[in-house]
Amino acid sequence: MSYILVLAILLCLPAAGFAGTVSGRVLDAESGRGVTRMTVRLKSAAHHWTAHETATNAQGAFTLQDVRPGRYRLVASSEDRRYAEAEYGAPKPGRPGVTLQIGGDDLAELEIPVVRGAVVTGGVRNHEGQPFARVQVTLLAESYRNGFRQFLPQGRAMTDDRGEYRVFGLAAGRYVAQASVMPVLRSGYPKDEAREEGYFTAYYAPGTTGAGDASVLDVGPGAELRGIDFQLRKERGVRVRGRVERQVQGPPIAVFLTPDEWAAHSGVNQTWVGPEGEFEFSRVAPGAYTLTARSVPAAVRRPLAVGYDDIEGIELVLDAGAEVRVAVRADPPGSVPLDGVGVALRTPRQADPALLLDACAPNLGADGAAQFPATPRDRYYVTVCGVPEGAYVASAAALAQPLDLTEGTAFGAEVVLRGGAGRVVGKVGDGVAAATVLLVPQFHSENRFRFLRAATADTNGEFAIDNLEPREYRAYAWADIEPFAWNQPGFLEPDPGVAVTVEPGSEARLELPVKED
Repeated sequence: MSYILVLAILLCLPAAGFAGTVSGRVLDAESGRGVTRMTVRLKSAAHHWTAHETATNAQGAFTLQDVRPGRYRLVASSEDRRYAEAEYGAPKPGRPGVTLQIGGDDLAELEIPVVRGAVVTGGVRNHEGQPFARVQVTLLAESYRNGFRQFLPQGRAMTDDRGEYRVFGLAAGRYVAQASVMPVLRSGYPKDEAREEGYFTAYYAPGTTGAGDASVLDVGPGAELRGIDFQLRKERGVRVRGRVERQVQGPPIAVFLTPDEWAAHSGVNQTWVGPEGEFEFSRVAPGAYTLTARSVPAAVRRPLAVGYDDIEGIELVLDAGAEVRVAVRADPPGSVPLDGVGVALRTPRQADPALLLDACAPNLGADGAAQFPATPRDRYYVTVCGVPEGAYVASAAALAQPLDLTEGTAFGAEVVLRGGAGRVVGKVGDGVAAATVLLVPQFHSENRFRFLRAATADTNGEFAIDNLEPREYRAYAWADIEPFAWNQPGFLEPDPGVAVTVEPGSEARLELPVKED
């Protein structure tokens, strides 16, 4: 589970130097045998880009060659979900591993233990207590990545004729289980509307209609949780109707109604517009949703509060979107090289992967600006990547407050870079390997979670965080903490942390005590 920069001010790849080799084995944590067909990636600790990738052989061995000097993390995963993703040196499954400092020397005999993916099983019963077949059950992982509680689909399965399901390949973490009573098409026959009549489209175990009221499942590494059952009840669902006016050509228009606590679509509450642009959702439970109409690349979104009455007459306009120009300049001019800098746009909630424009890469034109000519209507933060070593983002309002593109046709934003960035290095406890270190800026009051800087320590408990704006920070360290748990309201209180002042162009050193999570 990789993370580190919430602000997304990403560092450049390490400078070219003597290339080294990283080799080792991926082992089954229970049997100790090598695991074949595991993907092994060496990722930059600064910006998470995969620098090298390979696969294990029949003995679980791997070799990564021509590795340039720098700080990295080593990750093993399996596409078939046999094993949960694991990092080298992690204190336990599901946690970040140690930072590897590679200086051109070879690293050999590294071992990454992996555990089988966890399993959740249970049954779904209808309002009469009878087995409910052909119901899709989805396990949603809890996360505070975006500064508030959200859920991301991680695995799903369909109930069989006994109403039973089995979801496998899950990483350790906190989940809620959701059951979707979706229309099922019979071959050669119209869809079977009678089976879902009277049910909401979605329920959460043990039978609630909102994720906030669902039972939270604490899934351990390789665990098997049984008896996660649903008892569904019949209630009158809400009907939502509207129309999409198409002003731009493209593929057929899909419409999604996504619960606000979800971080991605899952296929629940999805439909296609009719010949006149009309759409309809039925059996919707009360709650807060986001309504999205999409014909790639065009999209339009709006919030929708669903109560107990039917909603009619929604009008959405699907147009070419807005033009956004993000200019980047150095202060003073010429003091910071811009050739490797890029900017991207990122939605606040990450509700729809198709709407994310955050694949950041160098994209500045000769005028020092990036152009986004047909941006779907939404609200976006600006993300900056490729900031040169020793520089920092000195000014960018759109980093803290999003651009609102819901109305209008042309928008602009500016990012100012300055040299003289600071650096914080240090040690956690007596040398806690893979400890998580967090820097909290004291100069941002709104959307502070977007400016947090985090890193993991190396095998000796040493850490380094670069490209810092010279200001006041508070530092925290944990031996073992769930990624982004610090974004929970009140999580850091009342501990004030360790104060540190970052001076321009200087390095501050800290000896951090270990904080209990």
